Amino acid sequence: MILSEVLSTNAFIARSVNLERDIGDKNTLSHYVLTAKGLEIISRFVAGLNGEKVSAWSLTGPYGMGKSSFANFLMSLCGPKYSSETKFARRILAEKESLLLNDFEKALARRRVITKGFFRVPVTSAFQPINLTLANGLIQSIKRSSIIKKEDAKALAIKIHHLIKKEQIDAQKLLELYKETAQRSRSLIAIVIDEFGKSLEYMARHPSDGDIYIIQALAETEGIYLWVCLHQAFEEYSLGFSKRQLQEWGKIQGRFEDITFVEPRMQMVSFIAHTLKRKKHPPTESLIDRWADKFYKEAKRLNLIEFKHISAELIGEFYPLHPLAAMILPELCIRFAQNDRTLFAFLCGGESNALPAYLSSKHISPERNQLWSLGPEYLYDYFVTSMYNFAQYRPESHRWIEVTNMVEN
Repeated sequence: MILSEVLSTNAFIARSVNLERDIGDKNTLSHYVLTAKGLEIISRFVAGLNGEKVSAWSLTGPYGMGKSSFANFLMSLCGPKYSSETKFARRILAEKESLLLNDFEKALARRRVITKGFFRVPVTSAFQPINLTLANGLIQSIKRSSIIKKEDAKALAIKIHHLIKKEQIDAQKLLELYKETAQRSRSLIAIVIDEFGKSLEYMARHPSDGDIYIIQALAETEGIYLWVCLHQAFEEYSLGFSKRQLQEWGKIQGRFEDITFVEPRMQMVSFIAHTLKRKKHPPTESLIDRWADKFYKEAKRLNLIEFKHISAELIGEFYPLHPLAAMILPELCIRFAQNDRTLFAFLCGGESNALPAYLSSKHISPERNQLWSLGPEYLYDYFVTSMYNFAQYRPESHRWIEVTNMVEN
């Protein structure tokens, strides 16, 4: 029996999320795993709705950590109460933290948007002026929204089109259009700007085109809640700013509460189990259970700290990864590659040394108590092969390349 006949990986989980494309997609939402970091951000949002002065947040974390997936979930959470995507998102939150959902809905009721939800503007930055990004995002959201009347939507769209046609989009006029949208929709506005660093990089290279005042203005406007997703701290993007931009940037930073978006390693370990899918085959399941139980007892005997809070059941869910490989893999992805992105590339990718190829190449015989498990040595081969691609993301990768070259030569 080939291992791939009883085991597979959920490739959809590895699919990158695009805010503008995936908003409202239940299939994308169904594969989202709400983590402690996500709960933290939602609780800060609830505090803002309840009167705390902060209404703008920067979510700062490295590539591949899941910021876009969380932002997509957040947008669904903020939708109309009657929409299927919002019901689904709130059910996910209820399963994780029912009290937080209760607080969130109470806050919505207090702000009189419990039924219609927010007017939502999800945008993904490109290497262009942020004003253009926000204007395009607003017009697409108007077309998509179900909480604004058709005649109002048409009137707003005409105004935005006129604004976009101009050589430079006036930030004050764009702000007024956002305020008018809030009035016509009779709702609050939730804006998420993903990949915001691209807009900041454009501003640094084109100081005459990149107007960052709009970000400050939106963050200061009552009834608007704003999130920006960054791969590094604000300061790292300001190196090429003009003197005027630096002065404006200082004002903007004070309007944002920065939240470090880094998932703990154990969260990534749980993602491994979530990604692996096992078909029902009693002889194989029984053999895997015995395999997991044997390792669990040995780990307890040796007092292995890494497995102190891991059950035999979870070890079984790691299969076909050897438990040591399952614990090492997230650490390798964090230190030498692109975090979750690399993790899912290994678990679901089409490379010749990724997990799916391993599953297709190994034969097992449950009747003869024969199992294969993927050990740490296989991970070494995968990362050595891929290291030249990862080197641009992590300085530590260069050291790995040096060591590998010394070993091979």
